[in-house]
Amino acid sequence: MKLTANVFHGDPEFTNTVCTNTANDVSEDCVLDANGDFAVDDDGNFITPPVVIEGMTLPNSPKTTIHASVEYTIPNVFGGDLWFYYDYSYSSQIWNSIGNIRKNDRNGLAPEWSYSSLSAGLQLPNQLDIEVNIRNLFDDRGYSYVWTGEADNAELFDDPRYRQIRAVDRPRTVWVTVRKGFGDR
Repeated sequence: MKLTANVFHGDPEFTNTVCTNTANDVSEDCVLDANGDFAVDDDGNFITPPVVIEGMTLPNSPKTTIHASVEYTIPNVFGGDLWFYYDYSYSSQIWNSIGNIRKNDRNGLAPEWSYSSLSAGLQLPNQLDIEVNIRNLFDDRGYSYVWTGEADNAELFDDPRYRQIRAVDRPRTVWVTVRKGFGDR
């Protein structure tokens, strides 16, 4: 039996404040007041609003990801090896862009998701291999990314397509593979 696991847990965030204030195509630092705070005008608006602020979440960076698998082989089944493989993947929620994070626009937040697959196969000494695969074993209906950008002229023509486009998990898929080798293995 073979077990594998990869786990990441962190707090992906920006460690610096970044501005895009430019003068003569040269990037300048954020304008700060005498107290070291971001300078604001008389209306309370940032003079040079920062693009990212230290401590802000990184886009496309989940806090937690997990991938685990188990593989098990039973020798001497019909003269060959019968094997089984199962895997599981998980990701916590993922923001899609700095803009959506700054506006706290939750339309740009893909929820957490998990996904599993199962395979089984028989490898015979005559080089005949038979394999059954089930992808998305539990038929999960999640999505791992959402796009909230401009959809060309969809807004202009009130076209509902191409908005909130999501990278949707494919539905459960089952297939069988049969392979036959010839010659020396």
